[in-house]
Amino acid sequence: MKEIVGLSVFALALSPLAAAAEGFPKGWDRNGDGVVSLREGKLAKLTPAQFKASDANSDGKIDLEEFHALIVAGIPDAPKSPYAPSKSQYADVYRSDFWRRLESGETFILHRVIRDCVTDKALPEKMEGRREIVWKIGAKIGYVNAACQARKEEQCVLDGTKDQYYDEWCETLDLKPIQAR
Repeated sequence: MKEIVGLSVFALALSPLAAAAEGFPKGWDRNGDGVVSLREGKLAKLTPAQFKASDANSDGKIDLEEFHALIVAGIPDAPKSPYAPSKSQYADVYRSDFWRRLESGETFILHRVIRDCVTDKALPEKMEGRREIVWKIGAKIGYVNAACQARKEEQCVLDGTKDQYYDEWCETLDLKPIQAR
């Protein structure tokens, strides 16, 4: 898990990151003016150095765009992999605008929960103890193995293993949910 300006991305806003698109974490923008002042940053436990690193345009405030950039900067790239979803099982994904954008080099945020095929319960031991895996993905990163939907049919029924499957959803880098169909 990458640390950014001394704060964990996951401590800032993870459940899911899309929640950050709605605003700042509770207690940051105390007066509701849509920005975090240095005083509010101190109350939110940001050090002056953390605040300065987050204030990209040096105007003395952290706005939502700067906050989103802070979150996205802390999301690690997915490990390189030659795999991709099954073309026969995910024909709708391969025909989608998402897939064209992914293959052309656009970067997306992948959220993945690994679940048990029988119980559908999350398997944190398969995710380094976390509730979900969050990666940046895209052709330039070298990782396109994402369908941005539950993959239970492919990974539990069609392959016959009945062990685990990926439950996925994706976002753009500005934290907007996307559909891969």
